Amino acid sequence: MERNGMLLKDLSYPEKNDRKYVLAAVTNHGVALKWASADLKNDKEIVLAAVTQDGRALNSASADMKKDKEIVRAAVTQHPGVLKFAAPQLQIPGALDL
Repeated sequence: MERNGMLLKDLSYPEKNDRKYVLAAVTNHGVALKWASADLKNDKEIVLAAVTQDGRALNSASADMKKDKEIVRAAVTQHPGVLKFAAPQLQIPGALDL
């Protein structure tokens, strides 16, 4: 996982729900978040690691994480075009205080 986070897509459900595997995968390749379990797509540490590595991972985060200012700020800082994936209330100019 530490070398190729995209391998997460080929793992079985238990591994896709394992924090250690998923954290290693998204730290290496943020968009690998799309293959994580729903529970881990709602885990702030996992999602923050993913969007910090690749802001586009915000698209795969849970709805709750898309409402989190810290998560969205990190994603937009890494890749400004991902603001469209944030919750509507965070898409308003000035909402993130960037």
